[in-house]
Amino acid sequence: MSNLAVHNPITMWETISGNTELTQNPPQQSGQTFKVGSPLELAVALPPVPGNPQVAQVWDGTLGSLIYGVALEGGGNLATAGEGYPANFGQQGPPWSAFSIGSPQNQPDAVIIPYGAPSLTGGVLTMLAVQDTIFQAQVDTSEPETAITAAAIALGVITATAANVHYVGEVIVFSGFAGLGAPLNGQTATVLTLIGGPPSTGYTAQLTSSYKGGHIAVAGVGADDPGPVSPGQWNVGQQYGLNVDANGYWYIDVNLRTPATNTMVSIFGMYQGDVLQSNAFLEVPNGQLLFQFLPVQTVQGS
Repeated sequence: MSNLAVHNPITMWETISGNTELTQNPPQQSGQTFKVGSPLELAVALPPVPGNPQVAQVWDGTLGSLIYGVALEGGGNLATAGEGYPANFGQQGPPWSAFSIGSPQNQPDAVIIPYGAPSLTGGVLTMLAVQDTIFQAQVDTSEPETAITAAAIALGVITATAANVHYVGEVIVFSGFAGLGAPLNGQTATVLTLIGGPPSTGYTAQLTSSYKGGHIAVAGVGADDPGPVSPGQWNVGQQYGLNVDANGYWYIDVNLRTPATNTMVSIFGMYQGDVLQSNAFLEVPNGQLLFQFLPVQTVQGS
């Protein structure tokens, strides 16, 4: 799960060379319903076609499947791979567009396609994942809800034992406490230090609002959920993975941060449109970062 249900689509920010981004229009895999801004990979056409050419489909999220590029249009949900594409693929049948506004009178099998509606070509216009292109995407985390035991609170700092790993700077939201710990519910905190090691990791966290209940007399049992992630200068130069939200939009996932294991991008810089006016090194919660896709040798960890 992520903090936000919907994220901005991944898009191009600029190129190092100053040229327009490098694009291609490969044939599209059948049954694709990905959103604009989705990372794509190349795969064998299903069902297979003569010559066995590769087609583009949404990235499957595994390290071994290298990212080919980022989609500039959504998936067409084609009945067969590359339907309408030249060469080895079959012709595109009616209505020749993925967008229509109903049916004309007395023609139940026909549809009305408005002027300017994009046509289905069997391909997908794609910005290639080359080092010359700098992309931008929102930041979030897939950190799951964590069962915790909170011991005591002193000067607005809570000490807790967690069921899985956290990281310094992570923002968390408390929930599920009862009794003397109930006032913690709904409050946010920022992890200050880590105590112990995985799989049971303790932490101290600074509460963002005053807790009036004093010490928890008996250790309170509850949970913490991921809060908003505020990217900053410390993210630049780091490697992270990509993840997809419940609505099909992809984001930079700071919970995927182990190089050669689950990372696919390298952070190039901060997105100045999201930088706080009060702090040049910090962005708004769930702001955007600029990134390059990792080259093949770095992705594979060789």
